[in-house]
Amino acid sequence: MNKKLLVAMLPILGSALIVGSGFSAFVFTVEPIVNNLTGTIEPAPAIDGYKLTLTDTTFSLYLDQGGVANMTNPDAGISVYDAEDAVITKTVLDVQIEHYDSTSFSMFNFDYTIDLAITDGTVSTYVEVNEEKNQVTGQLDGEHTSIEIPLVFSYVQKPQSYAQYDAMVTELERVTSFNLQLTFSLEITDKIA
Repeated sequence: MNKKLLVAMLPILGSALIVGSGFSAFVFTVEPIVNNLTGTIEPAPAIDGYKLTLTDTTFSLYLDQGGVANMTNPDAGISVYDAEDAVITKTVLDVQIEHYDSTSFSMFNFDYTIDLAITDGTVSTYVEVNEEKNQVTGQLDGEHTSIEIPLVFSYVQKPQSYAQYDAMVTELERVTSFNLQLTFSLEITDKIA
């Protein structure tokens, strides 16, 4: 009976060995199928410039020790006064965006950065803009806005003796005025939906 079973199974096993047990198919190069997508293109609007208007363009610095307890504290003792001798802690920058065409910028968001720097070498020897407290960044969402800019200064070299104080006074008496440079940067970030 084993011989009959073997004789019956042998042709089946033999055909499996010859043909193989995996899947086979003919493979030919398939031609690419082309579909068209329809898109639009829109260049970003061009900013021609800005109109920047400061509420306080004239100010004065009053240098003080800030009290005996603040003898070595560089952040104490400097006061800012406006043209009418009133203490001010900030100024307001009025921003008006100008553009080349009639594009309305009210549909865009803008990121802005404002940096202040003292450009006079003699003054900057003793006083600097406090970058940490004067860091101004934000977002505009239209063509016109007002931005508050803090006016905070620190000592670079705070006099620690009368001789140092006298040297500072002698040098600063030669300065009739100095410039505080304001750099305003603006970038379109996205379109308001």
